[in-house]
Amino acid sequence: MYRLHDYHWNELMFQVQTVDFNILSHTLPTKLSLDLLRGDLAELQRTLDSGYGYFGLVVTDADGRQIIAMSRSEERWTRNLQLDHHPYDLLLDPPPTQPQKFYTSYAAKAPTPYPVQPQGRVIGRVYYVRRVPRSFIEDLAIWSQNPFELRDERFPYTITTFSAVLLWFISVIVFNAYHLNQRYLQQEKERIEQERQQVAETLAENQEQLSLSRNETQELRNLLSINQDTIQELKNILATLGHRNAELENVLETLSRRNAELERLIAQKEFEDHTQREKISRILTRENNSVGERNTRILLALYEANIIPHYNPKDNHLTSGGDLSPLRRVAKHLGQNFDKLRRIYWVLKIACQSRDKKFSYTYQKNDHKNCIDNFLSMLKTKGHITELSPLAQARVVNGQLRDEPEVINFINGGWLEIYIYDFFTRNYRVGDGWLKNLKYTLLDGQQGEFDLIHSFQDQISRETKLIIVECKSGDYAEKMGKYQNICRVLGLPAKQFIMLAVEVEDDQLENLSQKYTMTFANLNHLKQAFELAISSDSHERRSA
Repeated sequence: MYRLHDYHWNELMFQVQTVDFNILSHTLPTKLSLDLLRGDLAELQRTLDSGYGYFGLVVTDADGRQIIAMSRSEERWTRNLQLDHHPYDLLLDPPPTQPQKFYTSYAAKAPTPYPVQPQGRVIGRVYYVRRVPRSFIEDLAIWSQNPFELRDERFPYTITTFSAVLLWFISVIVFNAYHLNQRYLQQEKERIEQERQQVAETLAENQEQLSLSRNETQELRNLLSINQDTIQELKNILATLGHRNAELENVLETLSRRNAELERLIAQKEFEDHTQREKISRILTRENNSVGERNTRILLALYEANIIPHYNPKDNHLTSGGDLSPLRRVAKHLGQNFDKLRRIYWVLKIACQSRDKKFSYTYQKNDHKNCIDNFLSMLKTKGHITELSPLAQARVVNGQLRDEPEVINFINGGWLEIYIYDFFTRNYRVGDGWLKNLKYTLLDGQQGEFDLIHSFQDQISRETKLIIVECKSGDYAEKMGKYQNICRVLGLPAKQFIMLAVEVEDDQLENLSQKYTMTFANLNHLKQAFELAISSDSHERRSA
């Protein structure tokens, strides 16, 4: 309680009065100066009494010797009043408009003068006298007269006393409850011990009876087991003698059926093998050999690996002329400028999935407009775009794709196959040896398609080796299991299976190649992938 008394008078009340004096220093000198100049001592007295006498406001003459007026109060500060120990402000003519002193914080012990003081004739002083704190004994005496009056400094004493009484009362209750609980637990422990002893005695009697019963039961089971074994032996002898001939006949009939089925399967396999070889022989010896030596090696290599190719010259043959020529320029422009055309390309791919095949594209500040305009103009010239708004200075271009399978296939990825073939033929002197979209069937019935497949003959081992390129302009991860299975069936090393995924970033290529044991590439690393794939070939390279 003494800590409450000390905090109330020496911290809380001191800080409150500091705040009051700081406010008065900013306002009171002006008001009191006006009252003195007007000679209105009644108003001056009312102003001093506005503090209710809790602290002192004293007005003196200019030298501070004669008191003109002071707050009326019965507080202790009025006794033995010594103004020399209290702060004051000067009353001036003209009245000051700026403060003379201020407190730096509510806990400051003394005011701090302002750097610039107001000027004028000194007509008086106003002193600020703090309230004199009561002693701890006096506070207790006042509180004891009416401890339930919840105001001023009495309230903390009441709360503290009430809390102490309440804590004592709770402690007594908890202590009594604890002892009662201990007594109850002891009684329960004794009762449980008695019941445990009774149960132990009963259990011992039951175990003795159970042991005798088990011994008798085990003897009966032993006799029953001996009888059952004897009966089973007799049944086995009878079954063996009675059914031996029937079992042998069934086994012989089953083996005969299996041999006939195996002979049929062997004959069917030999027929299929002979038919496929005959078909490939006809391809090799036909007068108009549209397959070519290299493409024939592709088909033979697949067949030797038990992969049945479904070759169709119209669908699978890639040449540098014919139907491919009109689209090579478009594919080359898109492949060489893919980073610049990426956004418009994805707009066109989305249009392929829409019902009306319409698209709209808004140019961005960082777009290469000329490159995009040339790409759209090429597609319009080739007839892939049927409607296209003027490209001159427009910020938004609208158009519509021709709703034909060849157009949709070209946009969705066919351009990439053309670009890769064109890239390879421009950098390496090769004739035929490329097949596109070659469908195949594995022995287990699984079917698939090679986007691009190329063959070359190793100059040392004279073996036919394959390069497979899978072209992905979108998601590549969906069929990775199938591609890895093909690599295993063909025995392809990682460098000869190229996964060309245009959306894969440069820093991802190495990790993906190690993860899937194949060569991942994008358009920026296409040449390096081909260089690695044909490193054991004798292709004569052109200058880049």
